[in-house]
Amino acid sequence: MKKGLFIIVFLFLGVFGYSQTWTETVKGFDIENEFTVISKEQYDRIYNQHVSQGKYALVGFHNVYEFPGGTNGKVIRGTKPKLQGYYYLISRSTANDPNMQFMFAMTGLGTTIIYGNSNTGCLTITFGNQSSGYYPLGSNEFIRLYNQCINFVNGN
Repeated sequence: MKKGLFIIVFLFLGVFGYSQTWTETVKGFDIENEFTVISKEQYDRIYNQHVSQGKYALVGFHNVYEFPGGTNGKVIRGTKPKLQGYYYLISRSTANDPNMQFMFAMTGLGTTIIYGNSNTGCLTITFGNQSSGYYPLGSNEFIRLYNQCINFVNGN
């Protein structure tokens, strides 16, 4: 009996107590972002997949002083882990408003990968399928901005 209770408690703490996925709302919009901690290999695989498919992306750096904790929404599901040191995340955005759903469908928005450092900030790459306002993945402009943001994350 004690062994069964121990297993149930262990599973509960492993799944709910140390969850690596959480969902936040975006302030001012009817949008939810589901964040998942991923490995560097998963980050690289997702990035390379989008580059090979000829996608476009928005690239940005968010300073830790502007966005403490790497994300700034209200957690509505799961438990946000304390991000210490370097980390990698994937974010999947969903819109609840029909107009925003249409915009997401037209622009291909929805997936963002994040490379961050709890001491400096994070690089965000939001993938899309249009060129208006986005950088073609692999272009000189994208690579220049990507490298600049990587340097910011790395404290250079």
